[in-house]
Amino acid sequence: MPRIINVKGFIIPQEYEWAYAWMGYPYTTAAMVTKALQQANGEDVEVHINSYGGSTYVGSEIYTAIKDYKGKVLNKIVGLAASAASIVAMAAECLISPTGEMMIHCASTGNEGNYRSMDDTSQMLQVTDRTLVNAYVLKTGKSAEEIKSLMDAETWLTPQQALELKLVDKIMFVEDGQLDSTVQLQPVAALHEGFIVPNTDIVNELIKCGNVDAFKEKFMKGFNGQYVPVATLDIDENEKGVQKMTVNEFKEKHPELFNQITNEAKEQGANEERSRIQAIESIAASIPKNLIEDAKYNNPIDAKELAFVAAQDAAKKGQQFLDNLKSDSTSSNVEKVDTEAELSKEESEAEEANALAAAMNKDSRRVR
Repeated sequence: MPRIINVKGFIIPQEYEWAYAWMGYPYTTAAMVTKALQQANGEDVEVHINSYGGSTYVGSEIYTAIKDYKGKVLNKIVGLAASAASIVAMAAECLISPTGEMMIHCASTGNEGNYRSMDDTSQMLQVTDRTLVNAYVLKTGKSAEEIKSLMDAETWLTPQQALELKLVDKIMFVEDGQLDSTVQLQPVAALHEGFIVPNTDIVNELIKCGNVDAFKEKFMKGFNGQYVPVATLDIDENEKGVQKMTVNEFKEKHPELFNQITNEAKEQGANEERSRIQAIESIAASIPKNLIEDAKYNNPIDAKELAFVAAQDAAKKGQQFLDNLKSDSTSSNVEKVDTEAELSKEESEAEEANALAAAMNKDSRRVR
């Protein structure tokens, strides 16, 4: 039995793997395919393809790894081989399911800047297209001009059309003559409006945020307000061209992501509340019970704020105690007694001083 290697979902750079994994989107990286080929170690391999395409450079790396494999490789288009995935299909003998499809087109990208930057981007894309043409030419034996015209038109192909163009070697489960290959022999050109794939606006924003926590923080800021921004150009609300949707619209368009983030927010809130209560209880022994209950339930605050409130309460009670003590002292004539005692002491000290002075004067007269 041959080893099975899947090329499914989006063909992506390895550094984006974390974002697609968190979103639950199917994906393939060159590292995944290369590792699987290394593990096969020369055994027969079947590569099952059902992919929307993705990065042309990653597609090229997978194509090269398959071409370079020392064992036998059989590609099978079990669903769709579009864009970069069609390049992968060119790497070996290729079969296509009777219900499979193939799509080839020119490379595309996004850019901004002045006309020089746009010219540079155009040149880069044209170079990329010329390199992609090579894969189709080597597979089919057709001219570069013929292949390029199919790419320029963004051409969708039925199994029969792909076989007619020699982009595939055979239609699976079909004997000669079972399918009519004369129906609509000319490839069908798209309307240059792209094709439907799972929405990548959110995963692109996730990648721009850099990590899941930053994305959730940014998302929840919008979620708590009226709008949840969606990044088609940029999620920054200050930039022109941003698209917005209400929470209900977001929920309808991305129900799984909405539920996931909402549940995580609830869990995080519950954990934070549990930690808040535990922190309050850890200092409860030194704080009045009424302040503890108020901090927990009536006017929720954390342990640090409670400690400050407790300090203020203690200071207030201390001042009240001093005020009461002063009031009690005045009413019991304590201040008067103390004053009289102080006067008596001063008078006693004065008498001793006078006696000493008199003695010294007497002695001084004796010396003369």
